[in-house]
Amino acid sequence: MTSYHSSNIEHNFQKLFALFAITFINFLTNVISIPISYVTLLLVLANILVGIFLIKLYRKKSFTLQFKEEAVIQKFTFSNTTNIYSYKDLLSVELKDFQRGPSDNIFIFQKNGVKYKFKCDEIASGEAYVQFIKWLKTKNGNFETYIYPKGTTLHMRLRQEILGKEY
Repeated sequence: MTSYHSSNIEHNFQKLFALFAITFINFLTNVISIPISYVTLLLVLANILVGIFLIKLYRKKSFTLQFKEEAVIQKFTFSNTTNIYSYKDLLSVELKDFQRGPSDNIFIFQKNGVKYKFKCDEIASGEAYVQFIKWLKTKNGNFETYIYPKGTTLHMRLRQEILGKEY
């Protein structure tokens, strides 16, 4: 059995890195200015506090999705929390596969009348992604599949596999 999994840790790391880069540049520009004023110290302190808050926030939101035979398991990376979703709860799978940036998968589940949307790194690429969607369709044939941008080779290949038509 092929095991599929993905996480959103990379997305969270990129956001934190951008924040720290901006904070570091702000700190350097404030320290280089000759008279260090109270305003400068307050700005540096505010940047540090915002950074600490965002680290705590992203630690709570970091997770891994594991696609097992019986269910989808969401494990939070920095806590012992685990959520289990049935494949029947899966509403849609989206792939945003742009050439100049990281590819993302978005999974939307509905459990007990509440929709849950999970954005994470790409599960697989190319033919492996087509096989992943075919495998998911054996678990739940009712979910929607989206690939952006449309008209790509992967988009056409997936349509061919799901609809059974040549494109």
